[in-house]
Amino acid sequence: MKKIPVLIFSVIALFSLAAQVSAQSKKSPPPRVRAAPLDASRNNSQTNFLGEFDAGTYKNKFFGVKITVPEKWVIQESEFNQAIKQVGSEIVQGKNAQSEKALDAAMQRLTVLFSVSKDIIGMGNNAIMILSAEKASALVPYRNGEDYLRLNVESFKKLQLPPDFKYSETINSEKFGNETFYSLDIQRTGYKQKFYATARRGYALFFTLTYITEKDLETMKTVIRNSDFSWKE
Repeated sequence: MKKIPVLIFSVIALFSLAAQVSAQSKKSPPPRVRAAPLDASRNNSQTNFLGEFDAGTYKNKFFGVKITVPEKWVIQESEFNQAIKQVGSEIVQGKNAQSEKALDAAMQRLTVLFSVSKDIIGMGNNAIMILSAEKASALVPYRNGEDYLRLNVESFKKLQLPPDFKYSETINSEKFGNETFYSLDIQRTGYKQKFYATARRGYALFFTLTYITEKDLETMKTVIRNSDFSWKE
């Protein structure tokens, strides 16, 4: 039987801060936007690939994108982005040696470029938007976002998923500017997710939108719709 590789998108789909989105919490003051600090040890090549925020606008020279996040949304720091990968990996670890090996390989291919949330992490009725990049390999080749999402659907079928994890095998396309993204919907108890993926420069570039209300989903879709995917400084 042909082995289906585990893609890291699947891990993020299983996690993606669901507990933080659906958490119940007392009211608190409005969040303060805190931009991710620049790492002084970064060289120009790293900065170009990882991108950086400037007054609420994310710019990435490597992928050629410019994205302005909603005013007052919280820009998470780099340590938070690493935690997304770590907690996500713990969900599928321990199943068997094969899945752990595949997961380790997938982890090496993934970079969380940025994550922003409507409110402070831990607040109820939150919404979270993550932009990630996963490098293609000989085991996981894909021509476009549709191929990438179909590979992830196959990964879902191979993983031991929680009983409430539901996903649609229908993959739709949507044009944002001059870029075609493909989408997949996922639902779990208490929250929903929508994924938009495209292929660029040997990577799958994808958004993970985690939300409760359709209003928050539309806010995040508007961010993508208004983004520049042919940006050059």
